[in-house]
Amino acid sequence: MVEAAHRSGALSTAAYCRALGRSLMAVPGPVTSDMSAGAHRILRDDHPTRLVTCADEVIEEIGAIGELAPLPFTPATIRDGLDPIALRVLEAVVADTAMSARRVAEAAGLAQGLVAGALLRLSVAGLIVVEREPGGAEGYRLAWGEADREQE
Repeated sequence: MVEAAHRSGALSTAAYCRALGRSLMAVPGPVTSDMSAGAHRILRDDHPTRLVTCADEVIEEIGAIGELAPLPFTPATIRDGLDPIALRVLEAVVADTAMSARRVAEAAGLAQGLVAGALLRLSVAGLIVVEREPGGAEGYRLAWGEADREQE
């Protein structure tokens, strides 16, 4: 309720709101204003009414029932938390054959320096496996389980 005279339709709406079990909020106005009398009466007489003075306080009150409050971002999968470079590198790596860093960079269309850092992050996250090829060269392939998700 923002403004309501002592006898106001807004007071009827407030009573209906309470009957429905909804949150009731009132914005106080000047005590000298007739248009504030209803809101002041609601705040004084009705215990469940919340005093609000700004939009953030309204969101705080309604957020308790899941409306209007922004939802915090939480990654649904490990892929959702990847930066764009790492995601592009992950999509370039195949499951069945180990690829050299150079081949991954070519497949991703990125510079080898960017790819090297992303490969390290993906390896630590358990999304790719690092394999040593004969002669000591490293090869990269999707980790078991990540290959299954790739096909979904």
